[in-house]
Amino acid sequence: MAVSAESTPLTPAQTAPALVWLAQVFWGPDPEQCRDLLAAVPALADLAEALGPDRSAPARSLAAWLSTQPDPAALCRQLEPAHVALFIARPGGVVAPPYQSCYQAPGLLMGPPAREMARRLEEAGLSLARAGEPPDHLAAELEYLAHLLSDPRTSAEGLAFAQGQLRPWLAELASRLAAAPGCPFYALAAALTLAIIDGLEG
Repeated sequence: MAVSAESTPLTPAQTAPALVWLAQVFWGPDPEQCRDLLAAVPALADLAEALGPDRSAPARSLAAWLSTQPDPAALCRQLEPAHVALFIARPGGVVAPPYQSCYQAPGLLMGPPAREMARRLEEAGLSLARAGEPPDHLAAELEYLAHLLSDPRTSAEGLAFAQGQLRPWLAELASRLAAAPGCPFYALAAALTLAIIDGLEG
């Protein structure tokens, strides 16, 4: 993640690398990613500066939490079960399914939002980073948004997508994660994603 520390609001070009990084976070942990997460602490501090005082708290908190982890292996031991319980499988139900359909078409995993995202991805010439996942996975939508924001010709479309399609259900997911006990990493990552979207210049 490479984000320069400049005054708010964030430009689309500033935002795209952070969104790609957050997409990797929500796809789920592996040893290489855990090494990269620990290496990203300075970039998170830079991002906090770029977000400004009103929106910097999630980036600062995430950097502080990662700084308490002794090594990548220890970090993975925390993130792997947390990711499963929050997003994949848990007795009593998953805390926060990472699919838009689960919030806008409850109980319908491949609902209209998934079909709409499949259309968007096809039109953009993009494919899912994780084969077999529904196209309305949060990580897929973040990657798509980063793609739009990285090109001045589509950045206005990206801003509209961020506010009109992504933010409403992301806010609900973030609220569920914030209320969940245990490892705070994913709640902080979701809060940071919201702060970045809210910090985009219109």
